[in-house]
Amino acid sequence: MRRSIALIGLVVVLVTGVAEADRLVDVYVNGEKQDFKPRARVREGKSYAPLRAACEAVGADVKWLEAQQAASVCKGLRCTLIRKHEGIIVKGRLLIPLRLMAEALEAQVTWDAQRKAVLIKTEASESEAQAPAPGILLRKMLAAYQGATTYQSEGRDTVWTTMPGMKMEMDSPTKVIYQAPNLLCLDSGLGMYQQRYVSDGEHLYRESGMMNQVFKAPAPESLEELVQGVRLPMMAEAYDTEVSSALRFDQLIGGAFDLKRVKSVRPGCDRNNEWLASLAESPNTWALTLTMEEGPPAVLWIDRDSHVLCQTAIELTGEDMMPGGEEEVGTLAQYFQDMTMRVLMVRGKTAIDEPVAEEVFAYQPPAGYQVVEGSESSSVGPFGSRGTPEPEASELVGGEPFDFTAPDIAGNEIRLSDFKGQPIILDFGATWCAPCLHGFPVLEEIYHQFGEQGLQIVAVFSDGRLDEVKSYLAANPLSFTALWLDPMSEASMKVEGNYQIRGIPRTIFISADWEIKADITGLHSKEDLLEMVRKLGLAVGDEGG
Repeated sequence: MRRSIALIGLVVVLVTGVAEADRLVDVYVNGEKQDFKPRARVREGKSYAPLRAACEAVGADVKWLEAQQAASVCKGLRCTLIRKHEGIIVKGRLLIPLRLMAEALEAQVTWDAQRKAVLIKTEASESEAQAPAPGILLRKMLAAYQGATTYQSEGRDTVWTTMPGMKMEMDSPTKVIYQAPNLLCLDSGLGMYQQRYVSDGEHLYRESGMMNQVFKAPAPESLEELVQGVRLPMMAEAYDTEVSSALRFDQLIGGAFDLKRVKSVRPGCDRNNEWLASLAESPNTWALTLTMEEGPPAVLWIDRDSHVLCQTAIELTGEDMMPGGEEEVGTLAQYFQDMTMRVLMVRGKTAIDEPVAEEVFAYQPPAGYQVVEGSESSSVGPFGSRGTPEPEASELVGGEPFDFTAPDIAGNEIRLSDFKGQPIILDFGATWCAPCLHGFPVLEEIYHQFGEQGLQIVAVFSDGRLDEVKSYLAANPLSFTALWLDPMSEASMKVEGNYQIRGIPRTIFISADWEIKADITGLHSKEDLLEMVRKLGLAVGDEGG
């Protein structure tokens, strides 16, 4: 972005009665002298002006972000974050460097030697003057993808989730390479959560580090079908909302953006939204906010030269994440209602219609991975799964459990076989999994009901960091054993593979004689779980205990 910022050395005027460290100066904005209180000044060679007064003088909006200890300064299409530590405090007011103000507003700052004052000129900058109307800019973005035969991008997806008792952040790299009509290579996630999709034109492969498996299915014939199966490039959690449906990758590539779902489009982003105001703006972009007929708004940052999409931000409420209503999500409704999710998708590098090497789409399963023939639609979604118990479907039922060692929250090494001779409920979950959080209180009730009969419950958390588990348990204590397996570790990979974990929560019921009696995936009612407890030989009365 070209900025017409001319900062000519500011001459310092010594004012009687002011310490030598602070030299007061007058400020003129577009020819009008400003009565700033406290007055603008020079300290250690830098010129400062009171933040709010300076913004009002140049017609800029300013909002203080307490969490970031920063001010969001916005004018026209541009918003800039100015940190508190970059300014000075005078008489309880924050004064910011005029240099930062000039950069934020693309203004001209000069020194008038005759008046011994700072002059600020804030006429429309060249970039603002050239900014197309919002509707035209949106159509230019669509035109950039229309008819594309290849698409390549690299970036990061970050999701901030808030739910009762916890906050979490998940950040993962994403790389997409596509060639018409149905060749694809997609890599996303890290460690055990890494997913890789490859379509070689004949078969679609989904490689899962969590399961040490590769799912193989016939390749879809079109990009639209391919995207519906793979769910890219949007985060899966946001994919089913009205916003993300209107921004689907296949529609961008094919130029079939669903404008019918867009109610309005306006320049910039909501300056009163602390999260949006705190985001780092993609360089050389224009921001657009799309208001949809249904669902939350989406903010797009579009490259000024190529008009490709560089960054997308969507803030979802629990209601936005329940597209089918409470009946569709069932017992998860209360958690969705209290959830918020902020999704930021950054595409740092994007290339359209550039050559792609053929070997990119050649796929060979990693050594030691099991290849499973089947339908892509059988994969488990990001929030886990729900359903009725089907223990007979598990290959593990009737066999012995796989023994393993993992540290508890205090760091003590615990072996599963330490509980041999007692009935065990082995539960795999994580604090980022909404069904898991809903299930823990139910397991707590069952533990108290059947503890006198010797029942042991072992919960294995697969969060990326131990402190996330500790934070959750500090707010939501559990009476039974809680272990943590680093999802990036070899031990975790081995456990996930041995137990064939394809989704969480995953609950395995082990009898006192060391035999797996039941194996279920997903969120289930207490009544369903009690049926599994009955298989362990425990006395389950009419009241469940």
